[in-house]
Amino acid sequence: MLDQKGWIEYLVGLHAYWGYAGEACSERPHAKMNNGQHSGGFFDGRLVTRETSVCTTVCGDLLERLQQDGKVNPNSVWGSAMGAVVLAYELARQMNKQTGFTVKHVHDEGMSVGRFPVTEGEYILMVGDVLVTGTTTKNSIIALTANGAVVLPYILVLVNRSGLTEIEGRKIISLINRELPLWDEVECPYCKEGSKAVRPRENWAELNGVTV
Repeated sequence: MLDQKGWIEYLVGLHAYWGYAGEACSERPHAKMNNGQHSGGFFDGRLVTRETSVCTTVCGDLLERLQQDGKVNPNSVWGSAMGAVVLAYELARQMNKQTGFTVKHVHDEGMSVGRFPVTEGEYILMVGDVLVTGTTTKNSIIALTANGAVVLPYILVLVNRSGLTEIEGRKIISLINRELPLWDEVECPYCKEGSKAVRPRENWAELNGVTV
């Protein structure tokens, strides 16, 4: 089981994790997120879940951390679509449990139970890829409990960048726990120093100072 430093190094090597190093300056760019906000850090969960061997490893490590903290025996493991669907499946496979996922509403931030049914009193373990604000996970818990599930007191995530330690009374267990704030452009401290905001996935080499 790797520690946080080990996982950061591992994910940096996969080009799945980037963090702004040093003080903000005009010479180095920073990240512009999909919602338009700016940040000094970015995690691309797709590069973890698409590689089956990597996904198996990270889920095994999360399970070890969970077992060190407390013993749980869920009936199923659930994540939110789309980022946590594969993680939920792999964790469920390793635990020999069922799996499922929640889906986002079209017109608001609410979540609904996906294509798999929830049984009254079913014990569910929640999992996510990257925790940004916790809203999706919170709304997933609300949707599951509204359908009669009992969501267990742990949430497993690869990267917790939210600064939260729990959601709805459920402890967050992560491989990487590093707060990475988000700012609107007018409040962004990097922009104020002249740093350019770029889309991380399309400008990975530029973010990491690599000449191509």
